Amino acid sequence: MKRWLCLAAAAMVMVGMGGAAARAEGTLVSLGDSIARGYRLEDRKARYSAVAAEDMGLIEVNLGVNGQRADECLEWVREHEDEVRGARIVTLSMGANHALPLMLGGGDAEAEARAFGEQLKALMEKIASLAPEAGKAALTFYDPFETEESGEICDLINGVIWEWAGEYGFAVADAREAFRGRTGEYLMSGDIHPSETGHRELARIVEEALTGQ
Repeated sequence: MKRWLCLAAAAMVMVGMGGAAARAEGTLVSLGDSIARGYRLEDRKARYSAVAAEDMGLIEVNLGVNGQRADECLEWVREHEDEVRGARIVTLSMGANHALPLMLGGGDAEAEARAFGEQLKALMEKIASLAPEAGKAALTFYDPFETEESGEICDLINGVIWEWAGEYGFAVADAREAFRGRTGEYLMSGDIHPSETGHRELARIVEEALTGQ
C-alpha cells in the first residue's frame, strides 16, 4: 500500500499545481528502442511502460521504435513534440542499438561511445526542454550475453547514460544491475528482449527511480 501511495503522490507532484486542474488524466510517454516498444510481447499491456502507467494512474503513450538509435530518436521526438510536451512522465530506453553491434561484430567501442554521448546529450536536452516539469527516467541497457567483453561494452555505453541523465533531470532506472545474473529469468528464450517477467522488473525499477525509493 505504501508503494502505491508513493507512486500516486509522485505523479501528482510531477504535474505541478497549475497543471493538475487542467489535466484530468496524465500521460506516460515512452520513448526508445524495441525494448520500449515491447518487441515480441503478445500482450502490449505487459510492456514496462504500460505496467508503470497503470500503477501510477496514467495513460501510456508508447512511441518506441524497433531498432532506434539516439540520433533517430531525436528526429522522432521532433515529430512528436506535442505528446512529449504534454507528458507527466517520460521514459527513455536508449543504448541497446549502440551496444549490440559492438557486442556482435566488434568495432571501435570508444568511438561509438563518444558518438552515442553526443547524440544522447542532444536527445535528453530536447526532451528536457519540451517537458521541464515532467518526471523523467532513463533506463540503462542490460547485458544480454553476460560475458566479460559484452559487460565491458555495456558498462561503457551505460556510463554515457549516467553522465547525461543527471545533467538533464533524468532519474536512472538501472536495468544493467537489475538484470545482472538474471537474464535467464528476465529475457525471452533464445532472444535478447525482455519477457513479461523482465518487463515487470523494468517497470519496478522505473517506478522506484521516479519516486526515489
